Amino acid sequence: MKQRFLCLLLLAGIRVCLFADLTEERRWAIALTGIMTEINNDSHDTLNFGAINGVNKRKYLEILRRDWSITTREELLETITVMELNGHASSLAFVKKIIGENKDLSFNSIFNKFQLSSRQYNYLKFTIANWGHYYGRTILAWDLGRNIALCRWGYDAGFLTEDEAWEKIMYYARKIQPLYNSWAEYGLDYYFGRIFWASGFGAEMDYFLKTDDVYRKLMDQGGYWNSLEWKVNLDP
Repeated sequence: MKQRFLCLLLLAGIRVCLFADLTEERRWAIALTGIMTEINNDSHDTLNFGAINGVNKRKYLEILRRDWSITTREELLETITVMELNGHASSLAFVKKIIGENKDLSFNSIFNKFQLSSRQYNYLKFTIANWGHYYGRTILAWDLGRNIALCRWGYDAGFLTEDEAWEKIMYYARKIQPLYNSWAEYGLDYYFGRIFWASGFGAEMDYFLKTDDVYRKLMDQGGYWNSLEWKVNLDP
């Protein structure tokens, strides 16, 4: 009985260590990955997406390899830089510029004129078909929010130390906050960024259905985003 009691205390101590309270600023920054966190049933309350153990480390190494072609720390850091400077927001800006400057041309004429890849052509068709949602949108939330997810996965996989991960996460949180006025606004830009990305390989309807449910869950009364203030002080 005594041994069992001690084991329970030990397990409780481990849980406290893994799920220790975050500061308000760090909790806010982690929440920027809310859609991906919900989709994967991961933790909103810790730097790590899941408990730190060998099984989860292998899981997150596989996510980085499978979905991002990242197998080293150097590749992770390079991908984060590319996403910030030349992510899907740049792809959207490119097709919006084409649309604005070539309103009288057909799809095929535009395709030939600009020698578009099949993915760029898909982006173009999708953006024209959904112009009302994209003409005033940047989808920077998608690129920068995914960078925060990459930092969390990178920490889980052992590519970033805890201090390195927090430094980068707070850097992107401070870039994101002035761009939007609320969680709803940020979430929609991330939402539409995710669908734009999926349109490049013809899966926009699948991702629309998946993302819409999660966004509504986060923003509904009692939803995680709905419980957080947007204008949290993120000054260092």
